[in-house]
Amino acid sequence: MGPRELSGEAPFRLRVGTVMQRILRWLLLPHILFHRSIPLRARAPRAISPSDAGLTLDEVLERLPAAAQECERQIRAASHGHLTHPYFGPIKLPRALRFFAAHTEHHRRQLEKAVATRRA
Repeated sequence: MGPRELSGEAPFRLRVGTVMQRILRWLLLPHILFHRSIPLRARAPRAISPSDAGLTLDEVLERLPAAAQECERQIRAASHGHLTHPYFGPIKLPRALRFFAAHTEHHRRQLEKAVATRRA
């Protein structure tokens, strides 16, 4: 789920069956949205993992504002009403945006921890 699909490319391939998607969408997704936190040790599917793995912290922090602006531009231009998540399946756009916010918060905490560790 992300900028790829927003820009009209094919959605991510579903990684679980329909029944498991519904279970995850009914149980796990509300938990994530309520707590604004991704569960510990949750692994991202390869399709979602950053292609720029191995960047330094400074490089990540430098690229982040432009990436956020591009994602926001694509969200505003989205013409369809849902995005497809590899585990949750199709999610209506308002709920997907809430998931994006929780996911962003998850990574913000990771970056803050990395910056604090570097300063120590």
